[in-house]
Amino acid sequence: MVYTDPNEIGHLPTSPKPSSLSDPIETYRARVNVGLRRRAIGRWTFQVTGGDDAADTFDFTVGGVSILSAPVAWTTNHNTTAAAIATAINANAANNNYFATVSTDTVTIRQRKSGAVTITKVVVGDAAGTLTAAFASTDTWTEFVSGATLDGDEYYELSWSGALLTIQGVDTDNARAVDLDFYCDGQAVTFFTEIRTASNAIVQGLPLATATWLHATYGAPWPFFDRNIPFIIKLAADEELLYTVGII
Repeated sequence: MVYTDPNEIGHLPTSPKPSSLSDPIETYRARVNVGLRRRAIGRWTFQVTGGDDAADTFDFTVGGVSILSAPVAWTTNHNTTAAAIATAINANAANNNYFATVSTDTVTIRQRKSGAVTITKVVVGDAAGTLTAAFASTDTWTEFVSGATLDGDEYYELSWSGALLTIQGVDTDNARAVDLDFYCDGQAVTFFTEIRTASNAIVQGLPLATATWLHATYGAPWPFFDRNIPFIIKLAADEELLYTVGII
């Protein structure tokens, strides 16, 4: 049995009854507007610039392992080949951490969960193209204070750290997040636990709020994320994002 003390931060609080009768109170201890961290979802672009027959192939690897279902041969033209590369990445979703979209001859590759990686292109024959790390992936979490501005073109994974709370006289390192409220003036905050694609387009996430606190829209605070499950958000345009977190 794991010992817990409901009188300590990080555990459910107790009612003020004698100890023999006390019960946990199923609520949070406080609401705070600090404690979140953010980490960028990495983004790469690949523009097909060379190839003229099926002997010319394209592949992309991370740590020497392909992220495609199979190498893609150049076919028809650069635009068609780019679409085939995106399809091969998305078809391998069960075995990789990436998804792809396409526009004309350029494939955009993004992570489905953040973390530092390097994507390497592997080309054969006359196959050629330019791979660019457009928005760098990272292992570093950056404190996200309520009211900070997010880039509307990018996706961010959020996580919680009680160590970011600095309340004098209170040890908050073990504070746990119970729920989360967002506010973004004039636009919705789109939420994903996993980013999926259909026909090489991103499947719409759930819009959390539009110019109102989330709980005012949905009637209750949004359940907070689990440490092992990605909590990914995106704004439609550059904007300040405010939040509060209920903690125990």
